[in-house]
Amino acid sequence: MWDYLTDPTGMGRYRKGLAAQEAAQREELERVQGKMDTLGQEYTQAGQQIAAGYSPLAGLVPEAAARLQQDYSVTPTAYQYQGNVNQFLDPSIAYQQDQARRSLESSAAARGNLMSGAAAKAIADRAQQIGAQGYADAYARMERDRGYGANQAQQNYLNQVAQQQQRYNQAQQLGQFGLQGLAGQTGGIRYGTTGSVSTRAPSYGQMIDPTAGLGDMRAGQMSGEFTGGLLTGFLGGQEKKNEGAKSGLLSDFALF
Repeated sequence: MWDYLTDPTGMGRYRKGLAAQEAAQREELERVQGKMDTLGQEYTQAGQQIAAGYSPLAGLVPEAAARLQQDYSVTPTAYQYQGNVNQFLDPSIAYQQDQARRSLESSAAARGNLMSGAAAKAIADRAQQIGAQGYADAYARMERDRGYGANQAQQNYLNQVAQQQQRYNQAQQLGQFGLQGLAGQTGGIRYGTTGSVSTRAPSYGQMIDPTAGLGDMRAGQMSGEFTGGLLTGFLGGQEKKNEGAKSGLLSDFALF
C-alpha cells in the first residue's frame, strides 16, 4: 500500500526497473565482449606466431631476387691450338736415317758398287722414306693432341654451362622457398584476422535481455493499471451522474 501511495502511477518503479535492466544489459554485454576480445586476441597471437614461423623462409626472397638477376650466360671461347708438328717429330729419325745409310753402304761395298749412282739413290730414297714416315707419325700425334685439346675445351665449356645452370636452379629454388614463406606469413595473418573478427562480431551484435529490473517494471505496470482502472471507474461514475442530471432537466422541461 505504501509503494502504491508513494507512486500511484507506477512510473517511478517502472523507470527504476528499466534502469536496472539497462545496467544489467551493459554489464553482461561488456562481460561477453571482454571474453570474446580475449578469444580474438588469442586468434591474433596465434596468427602472428604462425607468420613468425615462416619469417626465415620469407627472408630468403631478397637474396633470391638478387641472385636471379645475375647473368648466368657462358660465352664460348674459340679453341686455339698452340702446338706444331715439329714438337712431335721422333728424335731418332736422324739416327734411323744414319743407320739405313750405313746398311746400304755396307751392302753396296760388298757388291763393289759403293760409289755408283744407284747406291746413292737407294740411300737417298731410304732416308726420304724414313723422314716421311716420321713426319706422318708426328702429324698424326699432333692431330690427336689437337683433338684432345678441342674436346677438353668443349668439355670445360659444358661444365661451365652446367655450373651456371645449377647456380640458377639454386637461386630459383631459393625463390620458391621464399614465396612459400611469404604465403605462410599471409596465411597466418589471415588466420588470426579472420578468427579474431569472426569471434568478436557476434558478441558486438548480440542483444542481452537479463531479468534484472523486471520485478520493478511489472510492479510499476500493475500500479499504473490499478490507478488507471480507478480513474476510469471514477470518470465513468461522474459521466453517469451528469447524464442523469441532464435527463432530469429534460423531463422537467417537458412537463413545463
